[in-house]
Amino acid sequence: MKRLLIALSLIAVSQLSLGAQPGLWITGDIRGTLLPCFQCPEASEPGLARQVGVMQEVDADGIWLDAGGFLDGGEVDELGIRESLVLAEGLGMQALHLTWRDVSPALVDARSGSSPPLISASILDAQGELLVPPSLVVEHDGQRIGLIGISGVPMGYHDLPAWQSFSETFRLRSAGEALSDALDGLPSDVDRVLVLYAGDHGILRRLIDQAGERVDAFVMGSSFGNLYSLPPEAVIDARSQRGRRVTQIRLPDLAATYHSVTLSASISDSAVQALESAGLRHAPPARVSRPSIALPNDPDLSPPFAKPLLLEQENRVMGMSVLGLETRSDWQGQAAAAGEVYLVLDLLFENHKPST
Repeated sequence: MKRLLIALSLIAVSQLSLGAQPGLWITGDIRGTLLPCFQCPEASEPGLARQVGVMQEVDADGIWLDAGGFLDGGEVDELGIRESLVLAEGLGMQALHLTWRDVSPALVDARSGSSPPLISASILDAQGELLVPPSLVVEHDGQRIGLIGISGVPMGYHDLPAWQSFSETFRLRSAGEALSDALDGLPSDVDRVLVLYAGDHGILRRLIDQAGERVDAFVMGSSFGNLYSLPPEAVIDARSQRGRRVTQIRLPDLAATYHSVTLSASISDSAVQALESAGLRHAPPARVSRPSIALPNDPDLSPPFAKPLLLEQENRVMGMSVLGLETRSDWQGQAAAAGEVYLVLDLLFENHKPST
């Protein structure tokens, strides 16, 4: 296996601000949500544009990293992979963890010359070589920080038709093997090592035991399970809950602070210009109707909802986590008949099969 290493020295004054709150600023689990949904309740998805606004409001000064899931659906599907990466750079993002959620056939061409830098120690190309560098080194506030990108996907996911359809383009390494090789490839003079992780909690626990003191912190950017499930102890949970928060990691102690993001957060002029230059207008998105989804025969919907539902619809395969049952009379703004029960699901992953 060919080892790759990219070392970057990113200056302390970022594109975000010259403000007074230094450190690492982490977004994660955006899932392509660049603009907010104006037709949804206040508690819905504010989007990446408003996350940038919050970072500017609090005078963020440091390095902005996306911990995973940035290229997964949403406006990214409409805009295109290459254009979305250009947009991310225009908004100030300085590195992006490429996860199992983000791979698509379009990525092969789009990654050529893309910026910000992409990292993943887990994703391989069709020849079994790393698709992008496994790690990078950033420098901020006198600290050299090694960053490694790891995806931990349960073996059952590999059998899904959507993943198999990509097997000629992408492969996925064992998370333990990927982490071991990436750690060995880091330079010896780094002050801190952070692992940006996306995937299963059980695999993450095994990685924590494997790494020991070689890793200073694991940062969860995307996961299986619902958006609010607790990661293993001592893991920094940088999932944004669909754009509802931004994570700040202070140096040198690596303490995490969470900044809430709402639909009332402002958007800076520079963010608006970047969005418009990319062809996106800050306006209510058009609603796209989808065909109905048929559940498998006799699904197990009894608590504690341990197993995800695997659903196939036209050219899409989806994994759904069952969060619970709702009996409220008012659901998603629509009147419901008294006594009706609604199944509450969270979309864990969604893959499109290539068109034939």
